[in-house]
Amino acid sequence: MTTYSLAPSRFTNNADLQAAVGRLYHLGLSNGTVWYGYILEPSNAKDGGFRQRSDTATKEALINYSSGNIVDRDLAFFPRVTDGDFSGGGYQEVWIQLNRYFDSDLDPRVPGYLQLRTQWLQSTKAGLTVGANFQVVAFAGDFFFSFGEASGNVYSANGGATGTASDGAVVSLDTDGTYIYAGTATKLWRSTNGASWTQVTATVAALGVAQQWWVVNQGTNGYFGYVQTGSNLLYKIDLTQALPVAVVSGNQVGVGANAIQIVDLVEFQTSIAILTTDVRGPGSDVWYFDGNNLTRIIRIEGYTGQGICQALGSLYVGAFAVGKTTSPILAKIDNGGYEVVARPGSPFPAANQSCLQPRAASQYVYWPLLAPSIKGISTAPGMILQYDVLTGAVTHLPNFSASDFTTAGGTLRAVAFLGDNVACCYVGGTTGVLQYQAPAFGTITYQSSGWLASSHIDFTTPGITKRFRRIEAHHAPLATGEQILIEAFVDTDPLAFTTALAPVPATATVTNSTTGSALTALTFGTDTIGKTLYYAVKLTAGTSNLSTPRLSYVSIEIGGTWAFELFLGCTSKRGLLDGQNDETQPTGKDLAYLLLLAYENGQNLTLFHRNGSSYVVAVESVEFWNPSPKVPTQPQEIKDEEYIAHCILRQVA
Repeated sequence: MTTYSLAPSRFTNNADLQAAVGRLYHLGLSNGTVWYGYILEPSNAKDGGFRQRSDTATKEALINYSSGNIVDRDLAFFPRVTDGDFSGGGYQEVWIQLNRYFDSDLDPRVPGYLQLRTQWLQSTKAGLTVGANFQVVAFAGDFFFSFGEASGNVYSANGGATGTASDGAVVSLDTDGTYIYAGTATKLWRSTNGASWTQVTATVAALGVAQQWWVVNQGTNGYFGYVQTGSNLLYKIDLTQALPVAVVSGNQVGVGANAIQIVDLVEFQTSIAILTTDVRGPGSDVWYFDGNNLTRIIRIEGYTGQGICQALGSLYVGAFAVGKTTSPILAKIDNGGYEVVARPGSPFPAANQSCLQPRAASQYVYWPLLAPSIKGISTAPGMILQYDVLTGAVTHLPNFSASDFTTAGGTLRAVAFLGDNVACCYVGGTTGVLQYQAPAFGTITYQSSGWLASSHIDFTTPGITKRFRRIEAHHAPLATGEQILIEAFVDTDPLAFTTALAPVPATATVTNSTTGSALTALTFGTDTIGKTLYYAVKLTAGTSNLSTPRLSYVSIEIGGTWAFELFLGCTSKRGLLDGQNDETQPTGKDLAYLLLLAYENGQNLTLFHRNGSSYVVAVESVEFWNPSPKVPTQPQEIKDEEYIAHCILRQVA
């Protein structure tokens, strides 16, 4: 490694050297410590002097490697990537799987049709004294919900009926498709309309206080209710008997001597699967109860189960990590196998991350998260994840407001569904909220707006500097009131994204609300150099929320950076542009060794151009040539090295 101390020059800062370029020198170079002016070696040939060209070698490499799309790779003049399929879901920080993104509250499920999700509406009950359990079930084309009030009230979202389960606060709501069931601390009730209720069981007071109820149709094996009256006390009730059915100790589900806490159960195969947690320990278990024996299916160490559901024959468990500092998980249990299918959190610790019971509708599992660690788009205390069991895509629904899931009651049945339309219940202060998507009751409207933040896009060349040129969003012609906003963020982390974040650079934003327009294009407008980029798209609904923009695909276009080929005179005596001679420091050796040391040490330089701009450059190659080395003839002469330096400097920032 060369050791040499560069001498100072007359210039001590960028501004002074830049001012001298074009007046005294052809160009300037600085390593941040010294500032040198340079004179080009004159040449009448095209291979001498100063050459500035676009970086075509890197451009060709970027075209070949940046995209898997044939059109992008073989037909595009500039390197680009095109993103038109978002159906793979979110929570991908780096763009590895091409149909995924980082975060969004839009509906990405159909490739080529990224759009707003349907609108949330609310049914609220004010001035409540709520209990411990807030639950909702779908029944008879309506959502029925309860907030555990002492009155036993059960409300309906569409029918407007308020029924009362007669003997105290409702701790559970459930349905078998024929009846809606309400369980209290002592009895189970059922109704066909939510307004009038029939007693199903005799009191269970002799067995303890009912904490939770389930109703399960087990086919030819029977039709049963289950009631939990203690941490590990579970009783089975034959609902085919004459009403009210007596609940006796002989009907207890045997859990042996296991000190476990029963959390949830669900129909599975010919009987039921039971989710339990340790009383004071660090894990959870899933068991199979065949009517006589309780057999462990799997042990989940280190996670506290919050609920279980079945979707298309497989079991899904929602659980939070002990300590709640890492992301909750949604785990699939199938044929004795175990797979974490969703871990929707930041890779960095965050406090109080939890979840509720997952519930299934067709091919989707809906799973409420509490205090999610990724909340740049959805900022409320909670949100609902949507997991597609067929494709593996993990997305999330939008928030209605920043108050969603302010207070959750219990862990079970916080969400319900009518077709593809979701409902959830929670409490804000003394107001109970049933929140549901508008098409559940025939109104087709969309969220006012929604966002998508892409993954890091580095053109599969994260170490190569690029010039970001343009982002194009192709979409259906905009209807009246619809709007599309695009922002770009160069060399920044999508984990830090919020909807209020300013783009980087500040000019990297465009808004299009022109009716009938099918293209929204963002031109960076400044020389934007970087290695990676992510973009954000905001869709705004049309008039009265009756229509949504539909985004087909997004293309990101880049170009190569500048390459400068220079022949520099590194001599002690130089003729300046003003006709004077420069015979002071730096010496010819200083001028040459600024380049040599930058190359050896991997140090970037700043090139000061006579157009008034400066460029951060790396020394790609350098050749020093001295046709006649200077040899001092007198002892007092300064020993020096003089060269003509042929170098290629490549812009890196």
